[in-house]
Amino acid sequence: EKLKAGKHVITVELDPPADDNSEGFLEDVQALRDAGADTVTIADCPIGRPRADSSLLACKIKRELGMEPLPHLTCRDRNMNATKALLLGLSMEGVHNVLLVTGDPIPTEDRDEVKSVFNFNSRKLARFVSVLNESTLRASMRIYGALNLNARNFEVELRRAQEKEECGVTGFLTQPVLSAEALDNLKLAHATLQGKIL
Repeated sequence: EKLKAGKHVITVELDPPADDNSEGFLEDVQALRDAGADTVTIADCPIGRPRADSSLLACKIKRELGMEPLPHLTCRDRNMNATKALLLGLSMEGVHNVLLVTGDPIPTEDRDEVKSVFNFNSRKLARFVSVLNESTLRASMRIYGALNLNARNFEVELRRAQEKEECGVTGFLTQPVLSAEALDNLKLAHATLQGKIL
């Protein structure tokens, strides 16, 4: 709602716990909320290593702290059925914002035991969620995507972002802007893309 109104929005990314204790994680979320953060984004098994499920944590944050979560959904490790089931559950819990990312590959040393599942890339996943918005979900998911301002070939990255918008992405999250080149890329993205950029 703040984005729609053109207001400044603060979001902070957190990695989920690597064990089943959520107390410290929830304390961090509450501290961020009290400090003025509007939302927390929750990584989905960053660097391909298992952690607590980002979507389940998002539901917990919404239910227990009343804060708007933005769970990452990766294309890795879920087929189409599992992805649809997860999105239905998120919607039932009142979580209607998702950040769709391809996801990091499984670390090399784990590949003998753990196999990646990739039914989607981020654009196909956005299209899939858009179809669910039109056909299945009572309250539409707001779909966000990643935008790499530090990409070596930013023209390709920007073209992919435009394709993501064509597939239903309504906004983008970037890494911090720490160089003049990244700032120039951000200005170009603002001039080219229609969605909000955080």
